[in-house]
Amino acid sequence: MKKVLALVIALVSFASVSMASDRSPVSYSFKASTDHKAAFLRLSNVSGEKVDYYISDEAGNLYLHKTIVDVKSANEVLNFSHLPAGEYVFTMEFADRRVIKMFNINDDRVAVMKGHKMVMKDKPFIFRLIDKKLDVLFDNSNDEEMALELTDENGNLVYADTFEASEIKKRFDLSRLNGGVYYLKLSGNKVKYEDTLDL
Repeated sequence: MKKVLALVIALVSFASVSMASDRSPVSYSFKASTDHKAAFLRLSNVSGEKVDYYISDEAGNLYLHKTIVDVKSANEVLNFSHLPAGEYVFTMEFADRRVIKMFNINDDRVAVMKGHKMVMKDKPFIFRLIDKKLDVLFDNSNDEEMALELTDENGNLVYADTFEASEIKKRFDLSRLNGGVYYLKLSGNKVKYEDTLDL
């Protein structure tokens, strides 16, 4: 049971991607309820945008689908109690990216996190977290210097690196870090990406 509790999603995510424009990007937070039988989804800066989200099982059966269009913000409750035990994917589609969270529902109807991935639609950029391994794949055709920082909940820097190459493929082993919430920032002159990881 301790292993299940250690793996239970406390899906705390806040992500923001901006591509050198004046418009604030759509941002989101996704946080599990204390009993892990639901999640709270908060969207900001949706004005003039459309966001689709859905939950499907591994066979492709759709259990939930909703579209949010042109609102300043939205607060949604995703109830997992109606889902049978099994493997699921939460997908959220933005104009510029797709966010995917893989999870399963156990026999106690508790959601257990398995992985997180974010993919940019207009350029090759993938962010993936599975089993405390963080992969960053990025087409850096301008050979721009990129900086990656990871800080804990108290703002203490726990990891920093800079890299410059036309194609960036990096894997970061986060297994030495204690469980908790960490803030990730990947930035350059033209790209800024921030996310919150729950390890």
